[in-house]
Amino acid sequence: MARRLATIARWINKNLPELEAVIERDYVNTDRKLAGTRFVHRGKGRRGNKIIVYKRRNRAPLFSHSAAGTYRSNAEVERWLTEYRERRAEERR
Repeated sequence: MARRLATIARWINKNLPELEAVIERDYVNTDRKLAGTRFVHRGKGRRGNKIIVYKRRNRAPLFSHSAAGTYRSNAEVERWLTEYRERRAEERR
């Protein structure tokens, strides 16, 4: 099971000095249109946290992940982080 977004953000802020991770509240609309009509089926929506990872130097966003999205997992953030660290290690060689 993947770690919580807050735990991942703390780890990024502590161990990767060139990055800054911020946690925000997020909402995803789950309304859907009924095919062939003008009607909309109102969903209840989903609330959750969102992690945004920035480059510290110029505050450019590198990655964003909302846990409120349907079928989204915090494991996606861990995979991105692993790939980022591997790319960074290759660049330093």
